[in-house]
Amino acid sequence: MYKELNGITSPNDGDTLWRYISFEKFVNMLATKSLFFTKANKYDDPFEGYIHKVTIDTINNIIHNINITDWNNAYISKLIDTRKKGEIHGNDVMCNCWHKNDDESMAMWEKYHIRNNGIAIKTTMEKLKNGITDPIDVYIGNIQYIPRDNFLQEYVTQHLTPAMHKGHSIFYHPYFFKRTVFEHEQEVRAIIDIDSIPTNAFQERKKQDDINPDIIALKKPDIDDYGRRYNVNIDALVDEVIISPYANDWIVETVSSVVQQYGFNLNVNKSTLLVDPTS
Repeated sequence: MYKELNGITSPNDGDTLWRYISFEKFVNMLATKSLFFTKANKYDDPFEGYIHKVTIDTINNIIHNINITDWNNAYISKLIDTRKKGEIHGNDVMCNCWHKNDDESMAMWEKYHIRNNGIAIKTTMEKLKNGITDPIDVYIGNIQYIPRDNFLQEYVTQHLTPAMHKGHSIFYHPYFFKRTVFEHEQEVRAIIDIDSIPTNAFQERKKQDDINPDIIALKKPDIDDYGRRYNVNIDALVDEVIISPYANDWIVETVSSVVQQYGFNLNVNKSTLLVDPTS
């Protein structure tokens, strides 16, 4: 279930979102009817979800010096206990990333090295937030970009501290802030906290997959070292499937065939970014 996160802006329902992936990952998405959420500590950016000791000190000062109402004590305790020395907590938070843009982005085709066999999944914010069918809480928001020279200082003074004064839960906030060197990504991020997943979500999985509930309980903290998949309604989620502008025409035919084989009715087209203007 989609949940808003206080202090973090979300795209409008009609905003267009893109997910650029390889052909292999696209096929796996169809086969499993799921989206893969990657653990935050698996990304290359060393600042991903990073909380510096300065931030922890700021949190402590605010807690002890002002009266914060409507505060979620469980989240703040978890934040302080697990990040005492500026540790990354990305082992518990998983992310699924999208690019917000009215049109395709040539930069995104290049970024993910999927020139020849890449896929761009086109959807909207409304379809994304309603498309996940597992009974779990999903937070979706725009990434905010801060100049890298004063990233930590600006994050603490202009974003974290005001959020705390308003009584917002800030456990997930670090995952929605990045340095401006990544601003070209125009990222929209969906996140899930492993520790917040209710037991009934796994019981629901048992009904669907006929998995032993004891095995589920054992795997709950870490089903996969890299992340976890969550069920989605593919037909409801996907507006259009666009093939890389560098791909050969036979790849478009192959993707269309695979989509049909898995029983989906998706609109598959090749990108027109590199079409000869004289044609």
